[in-house]
Amino acid sequence: AAAEGSASLDPALSAAFVAAVVGIAAKEWLFRWTAAVAERVSSSTLLANAWHHRSDAFSSVVAAAGVGGALAGLPLVDPVGGLVVAAMIAKQGVDMGVGALRELSDEAADPSTTAAVQQALLDAAPGEILSVRRLRTRVLGHYVAAEAEIGVNPATTLTSANALARVAEAHVRRQCPRVADLSVAVGPHICDGAAGTAARGSGADGTAGDPSGGAVARQQHASPSQVPRRLPGKVEDDIVSHVIRAVPAVRRVTHLRLHFLPGGRRCTAEMEIELRDFSQTLHDACMVAASARRAAELVHEVVRADVHIEVRDDGKRQR
Repeated sequence: AAAEGSASLDPALSAAFVAAVVGIAAKEWLFRWTAAVAERVSSSTLLANAWHHRSDAFSSVVAAAGVGGALAGLPLVDPVGGLVVAAMIAKQGVDMGVGALRELSDEAADPSTTAAVQQALLDAAPGEILSVRRLRTRVLGHYVAAEAEIGVNPATTLTSANALARVAEAHVRRQCPRVADLSVAVGPHICDGAAGTAARGSGADGTAGDPSGGAVARQQHASPSQVPRRLPGKVEDDIVSHVIRAVPAVRRVTHLRLHFLPGGRRCTAEMEIELRDFSQTLHDACMVAASARRAAELVHEVVRADVHIEVRDDGKRQR
């Protein structure tokens, strides 16, 4: 009893117990802080270091338990606690090893990252990018590689579709910094009902279930200088606004097609206009068309505009 009383009052054991408790708190704080940074930068190395702090905290728990057992007269607590902590550290090592092997084996990115990439593609050009199909991701260390096909209006020209692909790629890179490699293909948007009757065999690239039969425009690794300053739809709206406001004789623009030049920032415009008065002379109609052409070419992106007059005669269109 005297020995137990002296042990319980031993200053060295008391100091060791206090130090172990302080170590538990410090190592747990380091674990949480390092783990938060590792999650933010998607670093498996930092995450492993965070779990190293957690294992140190477990070791401090064992030390505190051992000292506490000695103070309470239970010396077997120390070795039993050591076995428990050893088993927990072994499990952490296995879990981290499995995670590292998955990264090396091109495993798909987590669902939240895939969903973020899909949403970024749709948000890049609302109203112009109508769907996202065949989105695939894979983990490359700290980064993610992705490829996808975006669906656009079937009437979109190839150059406009290419411009949309560049816009989509740039937007994804801004919204999802982890995406280091991105390949965007463009195909015609197909509604769910039509997609059900589309060909489901393998496409030209061996990918099953390509509704467009592999007929897609693919854009990869666009530099910042090639990304259009504005979406094709915005340019079209600006052209129509300029023409209607500057040329009162034009009732409406019935058709408008943009053809982007190499580089993706300038384009030519081909449009058809409908006049308010079809009784005017051919000379006057040509003057109206020339005015509409000049108005369209005031839009920054347009280097040349071709204007055709659409004439309605007995319900039929003539150009």
